[in-house]
Amino acid sequence: MAKSKIRKYREERREGKSTQAAGAKPATAKKVKKVTPQVKRARKLQGQYLGALKSLTGADRAKVKQTAAEKSVAEAVKLALSLKNAAK
Repeated sequence: MAKSKIRKYREERREGKSTQAAGAKPATAKKVKKVTPQVKRARKLQGQYLGALKSLTGADRAKVKQTAAEKSVAEAVKLALSLKNAAK
Protein backbone atom coordinates (compact mmCIF):
# COMPACT_ATOMS: atom_id res chain seq x y z
CA MET A 1 0.00 0.00 0.00
CA ALA A 2 1.31 3.45 -0.83
CA LYS A 3 2.67 5.57 2.01
CA SER A 4 0.41 8.43 1.01
CA LYS A 5 -2.69 6.24 1.52
CA ILE A 6 -1.39 4.99 4.85
CA ARG A 7 -0.77 8.57 5.98
CA LYS A 8 -4.30 9.53 4.87
CA TYR A 9 -5.92 6.67 6.80
CA ARG A 10 -3.91 7.46 9.92
CA GLU A 11 -4.94 11.12 9.78
CA GLU A 12 -8.60 10.17 9.35
CA ARG A 13 -8.36 7.78 12.29
CA ARG A 14 -6.82 10.48 14.49
CA GLU A 15 -9.60 12.90 13.53
CA GLY A 16 -12.23 10.31 14.34
CA LYS A 17 -13.50 9.84 10.81
CA SER A 18 -14.68 6.39 9.86
CA THR A 19 -12.47 4.48 7.42
CA GLN A 20 -15.12 1.84 6.96
CA ALA A 21 -16.08 0.99 3.40
CA ALA A 22 -19.32 2.49 2.13
CA GLY A 23 -22.29 0.24 2.80
CA ALA A 24 -20.34 -2.14 5.06
CA LYS A 25 -22.03 -3.28 8.21
CA PRO A 26 -20.27 -2.97 11.55
CA ALA A 27 -18.92 -6.19 13.06
CA THR A 28 -21.27 -8.00 15.40
CA ALA A 29 -20.44 -10.29 18.27
CA LYS A 30 -20.41 -13.97 17.42
CA LYS A 31 -22.93 -16.19 19.11
CA VAL A 32 -21.23 -18.70 21.35
CA LYS A 33 -22.89 -22.05 21.84
CA LYS A 34 -23.30 -23.09 25.44
CA VAL A 35 -21.35 -26.16 26.43
CA THR A 36 -23.55 -28.93 27.78
CA PRO A 37 -22.58 -30.65 31.04
CA GLN A 38 -21.84 -33.85 29.09
CA VAL A 39 -19.36 -32.08 26.82
CA LYS A 40 -17.78 -30.34 29.79
CA ARG A 41 -17.26 -33.69 31.58
CA ALA A 42 -15.87 -35.30 28.44
CA ARG A 43 -13.37 -32.47 27.90
CA LYS A 44 -12.25 -32.60 31.52
CA LEU A 45 -11.77 -36.36 31.33
CA GLN A 46 -9.82 -36.03 28.08
CA GLY A 47 -7.51 -33.50 29.73
CA GLN A 48 -6.95 -35.80 32.69
CA TYR A 49 -6.20 -38.68 30.33
CA LEU A 50 -3.63 -36.69 28.33
CA GLY A 51 -2.01 -35.36 31.50
CA ALA A 52 -1.77 -38.82 33.01
CA LEU A 53 -0.25 -40.23 29.79
CA LYS A 54 2.48 -37.59 29.76
CA SER A 55 3.94 -38.82 33.01
CA LEU A 56 4.16 -42.45 31.82
CA THR A 57 6.66 -44.13 29.56
CA GLY A 58 6.95 -47.30 27.51
CA ALA A 59 4.94 -50.34 28.57
CA ASP A 60 2.87 -48.46 31.15
CA ARG A 61 1.76 -45.98 28.51
CA ALA A 62 0.79 -48.82 26.15
CA LYS A 63 -1.27 -50.49 28.91
CA VAL A 64 -3.16 -47.27 29.55
CA LYS A 65 -3.87 -46.71 25.85
CA GLN A 66 -5.13 -50.28 25.50
CA THR A 67 -7.41 -49.85 28.51
CA ALA A 68 -8.83 -46.65 27.02
CA ALA A 69 -9.58 -48.44 23.75
CA GLU A 70 -11.07 -51.59 25.29
CA LYS A 71 -12.87 -50.30 28.41
CA SER A 72 -13.16 -46.55 28.83
CA VAL A 73 -11.11 -43.42 29.20
CA ALA A 74 -12.17 -43.12 32.84
CA GLU A 75 -10.75 -46.58 33.58
CA ALA A 76 -7.57 -45.64 31.72
CA VAL A 77 -7.14 -42.50 33.85
CA LYS A 78 -7.52 -44.56 37.03
CA LEU A 79 -4.94 -47.06 35.78
CA ALA A 80 -2.53 -44.31 34.75
CA LEU A 81 -2.75 -42.65 38.15
CA SER A 82 -2.17 -45.96 39.94
CA LEU A 83 0.85 -46.71 37.71
CA LYS A 84 2.22 -43.22 38.34
CA ASN A 85 1.88 -43.64 42.11
CA ALA A 86 3.44 -47.11 41.97
CA ALA A 87 6.47 -45.71 40.14
CA LYS A 88 7.21 -43.25 42.97
